[in-house]
Amino acid sequence: MIKKIFNVENSWVFIMLALITWMVYTIISGDEYIKAFNFIIPGIRITFGATFVSFLIALILGLFLGIGRISDNIFLSTISRTYIEFVRGIPILILIFTMAFVVVVDAAEFLNINNGNVPMIIRAIIALSVFMVHTLLKYLELELNLFLLANEKEEHLLGSQRDK
Repeated sequence: MIKKIFNVENSWVFIMLALITWMVYTIISGDEYIKAFNFIIPGIRITFGATFVSFLIALILGLFLGIGRISDNIFLSTISRTYIEFVRGIPILILIFTMAFVVVVDAAEFLNINNGNVPMIIRAIIALSVFMVHTLLKYLELELNLFLLANEKEEHLLGSQRDK
């Protein structure tokens, strides 16, 4: 067991651990790094918070759009497919900036809200939610296709066994 852990193929793990240890030591021992790290920590908290909220919103929207995609209702299916195909063709960075600085601004004007009153964190959450819904729907579509393919194979096998 120990020979499997300490072989040449696993040497990259020890190199990475040594680099990470050196980086942590450098951050802890250097005053400039500690100052920089103190500025980074609030940003990390905001990033994780925005990502978590965006994921929850994306989960809810993705559920409804995913159900709409497989629905027999033509209107819901068309809306879901339009969203998926439209967002699929836009690069991620363009999508995020457009959502944050164009769509939110237009929506704020439409709702008679001063554009300056919409915090950047809300803009980021909206933009990330739109992107995450798209990613979630692509994943769900792949899983659904795999599920349907597996069911077709199972029905084919069961049908051929019944024929015998």
